Amino acid sequence: MTRRDTLQLKILGMAISLAVLATVLVAWLALAQFRVSLMEDMHEKAVDVGESVTALVAKAVGHGEPFEHLPGMGDYLDSVRKTYPEILYLAVTDAAGNVVYRNGAAPTPAVAAYMRESARTPNRDYRTLDQAYVDTAVAVNVAGKTVGWLHVGQDAGYIQKQFEDIALDLVTIIVVTSLIAFELLVFVVMFKVTAPMAAIAETFERVQGGIIRSIWRWIFWTRSGGSARC
Repeated sequence: MTRRDTLQLKILGMAISLAVLATVLVAWLALAQFRVSLMEDMHEKAVDVGESVTALVAKAVGHGEPFEHLPGMGDYLDSVRKTYPEILYLAVTDAAGNVVYRNGAAPTPAVAAYMRESARTPNRDYRTLDQAYVDTAVAVNVAGKTVGWLHVGQDAGYIQKQFEDIALDLVTIIVVTSLIAFELLVFVVMFKVTAPMAAIAETFERVQGGIIRSIWRWIFWTRSGGSARC
């Protein structure tokens, strides 16, 4: 193998290594962005569910039903929660953050504290609580006044599972890319090194065979010539 071939192999190896590293970097960045996008999508979904529930509550209260005694509220929350498997609880609080209606998992101390806090400092954000719930608070507004809050508690484990599934897919892509790059490198090495070496070996065998045949011919000629002179 010439110096030029050696240089080409080094350049090829560096190019393949950079390609694999670039794939890993892009996958890592995509994974980080996916986590952010997933959390935002789950939050938007919680807001959509919350707004549909609060609209019904606001309509009932607007027609004169007492906020603390809405008929069939428990069954309604149960049907909504069972429609979305990632929702672990739905809780309606009053304006002070005290739970009036609830369905699903019972509020932990951290969840209960956040319900009271969000009632004092309204926002449209979400918060992860106890590493188990992602809570989104949606206001119940009647005639321009906030009479309560609906808390949509999503399963943080569900979100993590979605993230891990995507991460596994990206790892698979990286492994496949690395294997393809390795196979390409092996092919080039075989083409650049093994094939020429095989050709050299074949030539050497031919040369060696020709020398041996020439020696035998010389020996045979010498012996034949000696016999003729006798």
